[in-house]
Amino acid sequence: MKTNYHTHTMRCNHARGFDREYVQAAIAAGVEELGFSDHSPYIFKDGHMSGFRMSLAAYDDYFDSISALREEFKDKIRIYIGVEMEYYKDDFKETFQFLQKKPIDYLILGQHFVDSEPGKLYNGGASDDEERLVSYVDRVIEAMELRVYSYVAHPDIIHFTGPEEKYRMEIRRLCKASLATETPLEINLLGIRDSRHYPNPIFWEEAGKLGCHVIYGCDAHGPKTVSDDASAKIADALVNKYRLVKEEYLRLKLK
Repeated sequence: MKTNYHTHTMRCNHARGFDREYVQAAIAAGVEELGFSDHSPYIFKDGHMSGFRMSLAAYDDYFDSISALREEFKDKIRIYIGVEMEYYKDDFKETFQFLQKKPIDYLILGQHFVDSEPGKLYNGGASDDEERLVSYVDRVIEAMELRVYSYVAHPDIIHFTGPEEKYRMEIRRLCKASLATETPLEINLLGIRDSRHYPNPIFWEEAGKLGCHVIYGCDAHGPKTVSDDASAKIADALVNKYRLVKEEYLRLKLK
């Protein structure tokens, strides 16, 4: 793998390893470009504090630490600083303004819940609720249309167990928006190596019919997975089978 832009740090409370170890592992694996995209802090109007993302207080340290490593290793690897951020329309604006106090390079969309988090069903939880599927696709499309997200992480995270044709219809809608907004879709390598419900072949079959652009993301939660050639080979098979258009390098929409 030449690039990986989906990398977490211990600040999200469910990853491990020091920032430097991720960089060193990427260099050892021959990675040319490494993007850090830890789970964004989020400002919720109801005061909710999420346990699976970095805190507001950790954001400065995150940016400063990666910036220092970018300078230190500039002759060996290109490092970018981003975050993985949901689009919760009621809370997005204030959080986005907070993030922009630092000159981050990019956002990736990881829509883990539909509208918010407290008391909500995780999108990776199995459900045959058609309204939930439609709402998920609506939010992802709305986020892409903002044109600030460089790509959609695990776009097939929504675990819909209802009628297949309904799923296909909604996925086609998402994929058309991906093309219209020039927002690539990620084949998530963590899903492959963890044998999750994604990548979903039906999703990628529909994406392939439309000629969607894809990018690979390691979704690394430790230095050892900052590059993942074994999973990338399986992703290659998906790309070839469904005639997807693979992109190696990320377009930084915040630059």
